[in-house]
Amino acid sequence: MTCPKCGGEMETGIIQGGQMLIWTPKKHKISMHPRNDGKDIVLDKNFLAGAAVEAFCCRKCDFIMIPVCKENNYE
Repeated sequence: MTCPKCGGEMETGIIQGGQMLIWTPKKHKISMHPRNDGKDIVLDKNFLAGAAVEAFCCRKCDFIMIPVCKENNYE
């Protein structure tokens, strides 16, 4: 895959976390559960084995891209 930022080659990899990975426009003060305002995006959740998503890394410009998978959305 070509990096959309610099045009370099991106490597495929995984980003892992504890029980849930979310993207949020504002830092959460206490809880890492998504807010109910519809602005947070759940990238993956797995309360038993930990969360993980495919991600692409460009080492040339230190850019990481994570595709959003809508079927993983937290409800």
